[in-house]
Amino acid sequence: MINNKSEIINKLFFNELKEIINKYNNIDQETIIVIERIDNEIEDKYIKEYILNESNKLNEIVIEYENTNNLDIDKVILFA
Repeated sequence: MINNKSEIINKLFFNELKEIINKYNNIDQETIIVIERIDNEIEDKYIKEYILNESNKLNEIVIEYENTNNLDIDKVILFA
């Protein structure tokens, strides 16, 4: 529960929360593979944090992987 006593605000909050939960429950296997490889193979914590926190950058990497079936970690780091 959020710290707001408004029923409608709480309802809106929970609707958004449900959308986020559904989004993460429906991530496809290829995306999971890419994210796990980034997490496991990039040693620089600042680059890793940047990529994992920037959804647009992460999405670019996933799309590149889907198009080429190749994830070049060095290239990911270079263009991060």
